[in-house]
Formats: sequence, structure tokens, C-alpha cells
Amino acid sequence: FFDYYEDYNIFHRKTRNALDEAKDSNHLNTKEELNMVYVSVIPWRSFNSVKHPRNGKLKDSVPRIVFGKVFQLNNDYYMPVSVDAHHSLVDGYHVSKFYNRFEELLQ
Repeated sequence: FFDYYEDYNIFHRKTRNALDEAKDSNHLNTKEELNMVYVSVIPWRSFNSVKHPRNGKLKDSVPRIVFGKVFQLNNDYYMPVSVDAHHSLVDGYHVSKFYNRFEELLQ
């Protein structure tokens, strides 16, 4: 888990420390917070979809976003981005706003 810090140097240092601690640990740390988004990157592969396993016994509404490998088609660049979110929290409008804003930032 990585906490957000506006100052990139602080974020980088704290994230590096968290990664080092995780590598030296024999267990998986979990947090039970509602204000969370799971983000993952698969930079070596492009994909059409991603399926996230869920335990139906747990109350889990954490959104999951996965970014894939950038590829070029003709003169344009593309990157797969998967958004998996519980419909009680977001609908197509919110996911579309995310994709639109993400595209704006990439421009």
C-alpha cells in the first residue's frame, strides 16, 4: 500500500521503503479502508480485458484499475486501461469521465 504525497520526492522515498519492507516480509499486509483504489500495471502486455478475482463473502467495492503495454498502430499510440468498479459506487458516466480526463492528460 502506498499513501499519497503531493511532493514526489517524499512519495518516492516512502514507496521505496514500503517496497523494501514488503520484500523482507513473509505475510501480506492488508488495510480495511473505504477510501482506496487498487492500481496495477502490466507494462509487458497489451490486453483486451482483465478479470479480478473477488471473494463473494467479503464486502469489497474497491475500484481496480490496470494499465497495459503502450503500442503503436499506424501513427497513433494506444494503451489498454481496464476499470473494474462496483456499480453501486459508479456508473458509465463516472467511468467515462475518468477515461476522458485520462486521455486529456496524455495529450
